[in-house]
Amino acid sequence: MQKFSLSINYVISKFDKHSLLKNKLLDCIQQDPGSSVKEGPNRISKGDFYIDREYQRSYIEVLGDHLYNHMDKVFQFLEYDQPVFQNIWYQQYYKNDIHSWHQHRASTWASVYYVELPEGTPGTLLKDPLSKEHIMPNVKEGDILTFPSMVWHCSPVNVSNNRKTIIAFNVE
Repeated sequence: MQKFSLSINYVISKFDKHSLLKNKLLDCIQQDPGSSVKEGPNRISKGDFYIDREYQRSYIEVLGDHLYNHMDKVFQFLEYDQPVFQNIWYQQYYKNDIHSWHQHRASTWASVYYVELPEGTPGTLLKDPLSKEHIMPNVKEGDILTFPSMVWHCSPVNVSNNRKTIIAFNVE
């Protein structure tokens, strides 16, 4: 068996509607019942990944076409035709919360929108599939990180006293 290198892209894009939508999104998430995750090493204070998909998510209505229009530009840049959004969810990380290494195998692309990313809270850590090197993209609040969904990634422990809020989504 031979191993050959192939560059794998990830993209950081600035969501231009962030300052307009941030507070509305956080209000929607605040009112959402959500649920916590405490499974193995994973500890996520609040999210809606495990809430029934039929549940009306008001933050999606706020994001609406703004997100789709933004991501169309990202996928044009990546030369990826006809993206199909599969699902979308939010997660809030408080002190000592973590989302351990995982992949999103049922999709092609994974994206993370950093709604709140105060100083001292971690972004998303990626693992290069060939070199196994850990890569910490230089993301900021208002950025959207997009990467191939087969790439192992995690949200390292939030050692800060600040809350981090993300909205994640998969695209086929």
